[in-house]
Amino acid sequence: RNVAYAMENTFKSIIPAMEKEVGLYEDQVRVFGRLAWLCLSVNLALNAFLVVMMTALLLRALRVIVQDMQQKYVVAHLLRRIPKETCRKMYRYYAAIEEALTTMGDEDAERKALEMAAESNGDTNRSPTRSLDGFERLSSN
Repeated sequence: RNVAYAMENTFKSIIPAMEKEVGLYEDQVRVFGRLAWLCLSVNLALNAFLVVMMTALLLRALRVIVQDMQQKYVVAHLLRRIPKETCRKMYRYYAAIEEALTTMGDEDAERKALEMAAESNGDTNRSPTRSLDGFERLSSN
């Protein structure tokens, strides 16, 4: 009987303390569960926002990309279908434009180009050393 009484008194003092500890532990687990749920919700919201923004940017750029791809496709097929002589004429035309643009800022190159143009046209009265302004260039062409 004495042993049972001692055990009963011991459990009477230990059981409430253990229940209190278990209650605190359950509260901490509940708080941790809320924190984990909040972190997951924020992460989900940010990922959804990023996916929507990337999709919007991709769709905005898609119009330009498709148009650019279509243009390259059409140009490639056009070059395959037109005659070679026409390709050569187009190349010469655009090469002359590129050369004119590159020599536009270089005065020596402009003088040489004017001398060559004057010789090919037979115009020898014109002085190639004279400085040219925009009006003179337009009238010489």
